[in-house]
Parts: sequence; C-alpha cells; structure tokens
Amino acid sequence: MKPQKPFDKHANHELVVFFLKNRQQSWMAHSFFGPFHFILLLVKKGRVRFQVNGNRIDLYPGTLVLISKGKQWSIRNPSSSIHIGALGFTMQYIEHGVGQLPRSFIRLWDQNVQTVELEQKEVSWLFLLLELLRTKVNPQTTSLAHGYILRHGLYMLLWELSDLFRKDGKVPPIT
Repeated sequence: MKPQKPFDKHANHELVVFFLKNRQQSWMAHSFFGPFHFILLLVKKGRVRFQVNGNRIDLYPGTLVLISKGKQWSIRNPSSSIHIGALGFTMQYIEHGVGQLPRSFIRLWDQNVQTVELEQKEVSWLFLLLELLRTKVNPQTTSLAHGYILRHGLYMLLWELSDLFRKDGKVPPIT
C-alpha cells in the first residue's frame, strides 16, 4: 500500500478552505480538490505561475482567480514567500448547504478561467472571509452555529465576488 498524501483527507469534502504559505504546499495545491470543485485562488503575498489547460498566467498580489470544475491546473515557480487563499466547493454543497443562489454567481465559474485584479482592502476583506470559513469547516468543537456561519459566510463571499466581477465588467448586475 502506498503512503497517503498529507492532503488526501481533504479531497472528498464538499467545501475546502486552506492557505498556501510555502513552495511545497503550492506544488501540492491541486491535490486538495476533486474534479467537481469550483475553485477560488486569491494571492495576498508573493507571485506564482498558474497553469490551466496549457495556458500560463502569472499571478501577483491582488489577483483573484476562479477555476471551473473539471479544469486541469497547477501552480508553478512560486516566489520564496507566498500567501495564497484557496477555497473549493461542489455544486452539491451549494445546493444543500447554502440554498438557491442567483445563477450569475455560478456563471462566474462556468466560463473559462476568470481573473480580476483587486485593491488591497478588497484582498484583506476576502481573506477575512476565507479565514472565518476555514475555522468553521474544521472546527475544534461542533455547534449548530457552525452550519449557519458557513452558509452565510459563503453566501457573503459569493455576493462580494459577484460585486467585484460586476465592477470589472465581467458579469451583469444582479437584480
């Protein structure tokens, strides 16, 4: 039997949140997610080369990337000091954990890779949301409140993303 990878335990979760802080984590980042995850990567510090379906994109601080499910991607050539937030979720998690969302939220991920450049205050706000979600995905103790916080925290994140992409002209306004 081959040894288990340290990130395999996360591969089947419907909602995954983690932070990449070194080269080894960035090289193994794709193993956190299964093929049915919609993925968000947000660069707070450092730079990396992102490759998806053979296309290369250099990511710098303030870059937000959305990757639709089923895309083959990897992170290469990270700088020595990085801090990247990563979130992945399945459609089943949205349908059962969050509830019905406006279709424009998911359309962000249904297209090819989407990127947007953010200001520092937007990056800081999104990182706070990611940190909140991470603490509730893997809590030390369970509570009924964790489910509510996860649902509403992810909902806030999706609304914020929709607004950021709308400002960038990539999606129409939500009514």
